[in-house]
Amino acid sequence: MALNRAIAIGEVHGPAAALALVDELDLHTYHPYHATRADLLHRLGRAREAAAAYQLAADMAPAGAEQDSSGTAAEGEAGGADVVATVAGLYGGAPLAR
Repeated sequence: MALNRAIAIGEVHGPAAALALVDELDLHTYHPYHATRADLLHRLGRAREAAAAYQLAADMAPAGAEQDSSGTAAEGEAGGADVVATVAGLYGGAPLAR
């Protein structure tokens, strides 16, 4: 519920406000936490950090979902958009709503 609240706040106050709230949460074993964090980092232009967070989310995703991802954090360092496009498929086909 706190993660959803942070996402909603991000829609009103922007990704930096949402990321500050997300980073306060103790949800490090919950893959949507990492996917949310990755999207917010991507929206802030922090491609390397976003790629690493997307990779964590993909690594933690349920078995069927992780097989759909072929992106890696290293690819994201060169072009975060590739990782965003690849891993976003795990979460409904697109990064979180803008």
